[in-house]
Order: sequence, then C-alpha cells, then structure tokens
Amino acid sequence: MSKYVFQDVLDSIWSHFGDAMLLYQAVGTSMAGIVQERKTQPDRGGGGVPPLYHHALNRAVVVAVVGGTGAYFETLAQAVLEVSHGGANQAVLDAVAVVDETSPRGQAGPELDKEQQNRIIEEILQDAGIDPETEPETAEQMRTQIRELPMTIVDGGWPGKEMMEIEHFNDKAVVRLNHRHPFIRDVYDALIKCAGKQPDAQDKEDVLDLVRRASLALQVLFLAYAKAENLHRDPALFDDLRSYWGLHTASYMSELEKHEQ
Repeated sequence: MSKYVFQDVLDSIWSHFGDAMLLYQAVGTSMAGIVQERKTQPDRGGGGVPPLYHHALNRAVVVAVVGGTGAYFETLAQAVLEVSHGGANQAVLDAVAVVDETSPRGQAGPELDKEQQNRIIEEILQDAGIDPETEPETAEQMRTQIRELPMTIVDGGWPGKEMMEIEHFNDKAVVRLNHRHPFIRDVYDALIKCAGKQPDAQDKEDVLDLVRRASLALQVLFLAYAKAENLHRDPALFDDLRSYWGLHTASYMSELEKHEQ
C-alpha cells in the first residue's frame, strides 16, 4: 500500500509522547489511590489537597508534553526539508540501493580524484539551493547521501531544454532535475506536491485532472524519447540503452513495491 509522503512522521507521533503518556498514567493511578484512600479514611485531614508528589507528577507531564511536541515538530520539519531538498523519496533511494547490491557496477567516471569529486558535490549543493553556511546539517546529509548511495536525485533549475543532467563519478550517478523544464515544473512537481497532502485536504476534481495530465505527459515523454532516437542515422546504437533502462526500471519498481507494503 502506498503511503502519504509524511505518513512515517505521522505514525511516529505517539513515540514522541511516550514519556508523557507513562507519566499521565502515573498521575491517574495516583489520583485513584488518593480517592480510594479518602473514601476509606474520611476523617483524614488535608482539605482535599493532593500531596506534593502528585503536583510534581503533574508538572512532569506538562514538561514531557512540551518536550515531545518540540521533538515531533523538529522531526516533521526535517521531513519537510528532505522533501524540499532531497529530490527523491527515501523509499525510492533505498529500493535503488538494494537492487544495486546485486547489479553490475557502474563504469562511468572512474578517473575522478577526491578533489574533483568534492568540487562536483559542492556544485550540486549550490544548484540544489543548499547553503552549507546556513544549512550545515542539510549540506552534510546531502554530501553523505551522494557519496554513499549508488544514485541520487537532487533539485536544480537552469535555462535550457534539458530535463535533467547526470553527473557520473566513481560508478555513482547524481541526477539533477531542471525544475524550469515544463515536464518537471508542471507534471513532476505537481505530483510531488499532491503526494505531500492528505487525501481529505485535496479537491477530487483537481486530483483527477492532475492524473489525466500526468498520463498524457508520460505518453509525450515516451514519444519525445523516440523522436530523439529517430534523429540518429543508426538508432540501433541505443538498443542496449533501452534494454538497460527497462531492466532497471522493472527491478527498481519491484523493490519499491516491497518497501511500500
């Protein structure tokens, strides 16, 4: 079953308030004990005022709730940041990484030294709008992702007809999406935005219209690729490319379905 983009964060909400729930239960047990004690000892003094330890429990509940709320919204903010900067859903990257474990190693870009790799990574961060000075944690997270994962998608935008650019180095690939391209801007971004909303927060007709536009755009995408091949005198040169593309698409989709179940 496919998930809402932030479903994992929503599912984790109770884990952030675990301490508060335990303390709240302790308060309930404490109050029940006080009530029972006063029923059995009606002449006991105290004027109905709970003991000091009960006040301490109440304060602890409040502190735990405040702390849990802060931690939850910090987790949610990080998830939003990953969606805005990460380019690809983590489930997709995980699926690709699993398939890559048993796939032939990439052959592109083996000659780049560490300095050249670092320069490319910093350029990728810049194109993605990530400032290492103001967003050091996000920048380092992206650097680690690029270095460790076989493939990564990052955001970018430039004038030109390319939908994407691909950086190859040391058998890895980084896909830079051009968000100024009509397909990325009007279809891909619209789908990402739609996936990031709860179903009941969206208009049914708008969603159906987006699905129709996306289905048409995918047909256009396939035909545009065919046209690009057709411009070459010997399109048979692309036979292996198409085979590898189809093979890896099928493998990634199969693994992604396992992640989504």
